[in-house]
Amino acid sequence: MKAKLFKAIEIFFESLYFLIITYTLSSMAISFNFDLFGLLCRVANIFAITQYYTSMKKHTGSHFWTYVLLAVNLLLFSALAWRVGYIKGEFTPFARIY
Repeated sequence: MKAKLFKAIEIFFESLYFLIITYTLSSMAISFNFDLFGLLCRVANIFAITQYYTSMKKHTGSHFWTYVLLAVNLLLFSALAWRVGYIKGEFTPFARIY
C-alpha cells in the first residue's frame, strides 16, 4: 500500500515538473522563433517529452497507462498555454540592466 502511494506521489510530481518544463520550453521556442536558441528549446522540449515517456513507462509498466498520462499532461499543457499564453522573452545584456 505504501509503495503504491509513493509511486502515485512520484508520478504526480514528475508530471507537474514535466508540465512546467514543457510550458517554459515551448514559450521560449515561440519567443525566439527565428533564432538558434528557439531551435535549441524545441529540441530540449522533444527530449523532455521522451524522458517523461520513459520515466512513466518505468513507473507504470504498461504502454497504455503511459500514453494516458502523456495525453493528459499534453492536454493540461494545451489548456495552460491557451489560458495563460506564452512567456515573451528576449536576450538582454547585463550592461543594459543598470
